[in-house]
Amino acid sequence: NLHGMPGILGALISVIASAAASEGVYGSGLGVVFPRRAPSDPARAALDGVDPGIGRSASSQAEIQLATLGVTLLIAIPTGALTGYIIKRPFFEPPTQLFSDSIYWEIPTEDDEAVVDL
Repeated sequence: NLHGMPGILGALISVIASAAASEGVYGSGLGVVFPRRAPSDPARAALDGVDPGIGRSASSQAEIQLATLGVTLLIAIPTGALTGYIIKRPFFEPPTQLFSDSIYWEIPTEDDEAVVDL
């Protein structure tokens, strides 16, 4: 669908990108892009110009990215199914005759006599 497939593709690419991220690729900016991957040592973090992180590894960052995709799907699939179920209820069905006032109003026929108050 319009938003689901690009979201899943983006999440999978983020897993690959976070697994491949290293100081060789990002230099001292690694902790800026992935704040939890910043060095946990305050002195080293200050040298890199970032706040101290928890020193997370690339593989654990990728695992967290993948887990986040899983949580997102666990929420999105049931709520999407529930929304589809609600939308298919008869209350939400479109009118059978479009642009006809007779569905909502009493319309006089040609046989009805016109009452005119003068």
